[in-house]
Amino acid sequence: MLSFARQPLILSFYFLLCIAKANATNYIEYYRAIAVAEAEVVNGQYAEAIEQYSKTFAAYPYNNPTDCYVAAQVAAYTGDSANCFSFLRKGISFGLPLLTIQHNKHLAAYSLPKEEVNRLQGDYEVRINKTARGAIIRLIHKDQAIVRKLPVGALYDNEGRSLKAIYQPTWDSMLNEIVELTTMYGFPAQKIAGTQNGDDTVFRISPHCNYAYFILIHYCTAWQLMGTMLHRELEKGNITPIMYAALADNSNGYNDYAHMQYFTPRPCDENACKKELSKRLIEINAARAEIGLCSYEVMEKKFASTIAYRKWKQKNNAPIAAAFDFHVDLHFY
Repeated sequence: MLSFARQPLILSFYFLLCIAKANATNYIEYYRAIAVAEAEVVNGQYAEAIEQYSKTFAAYPYNNPTDCYVAAQVAAYTGDSANCFSFLRKGISFGLPLLTIQHNKHLAAYSLPKEEVNRLQGDYEVRINKTARGAIIRLIHKDQAIVRKLPVGALYDNEGRSLKAIYQPTWDSMLNEIVELTTMYGFPAQKIAGTQNGDDTVFRISPHCNYAYFILIHYCTAWQLMGTMLHRELEKGNITPIMYAALADNSNGYNDYAHMQYFTPRPCDENACKKELSKRLIEINAARAEIGLCSYEVMEKKFASTIAYRKWKQKNNAPIAAAFDFHVDLHFY
């Protein structure tokens, strides 16, 4: 039997182990580490970025397929074939679609044997929750069946701050289902429900999973109802910081820049936005860092890199470019 004197030490050791385990699986730390790699990429520190991506991927059981996709592009650009293939293997096993790889100008020459691809895709299929995937695809079809038939803005009242009364019961029902899915399985984004591989017949193929995001954006005030729950999901890695931040900024019941915390998912292009940003940039970057987002300035560079990549991709026989597809803007997909 343990002596009374030793029990506090044993319990303290136990709690330290629990804390260490919790920290190891806190995905805010994962995304903070990824933000370091992204800053290194946009500043031309490619070797450092590849090392940072490698260390981060190895330290966590789940790797965001978009991060694997960006890391593979950087490795390909530098001629680091070993790491490029390693990042692609990780990406495919977490849902990076083959079509996304094949259509990328940096990566098109990097192909894996069919048997290996099948095995990696099998790993991905085992990782995701098929019930959650089927449910959220059913819900996004319900959402889009209404939204795509309406003129822009026709869903809303109160200058975009609330749903029209006629649509409120429909989106109430969908939000309740998303809350139930989140409670049972985790927030239904790419870690839980898998990526957009074309089977939804709604959105383009990509390493994202934006079904729940669009439903909650259309709800207008989802953040007020789910914000605390979503922060827990952020820590678990079930929602990405950019999706979390975009919901906080755009589904909070307001329609002005004064109530935005993170200024995402795209850089400002309106004077009112730029003015608010200039007043609060330090505060905004601190908020972004708190949830694992890169700084606003790095986001601008990621956006510029993605645009440069797309221009380079359209040119035939153009020299290899230091521009990468970051998949930075949720509204592109």
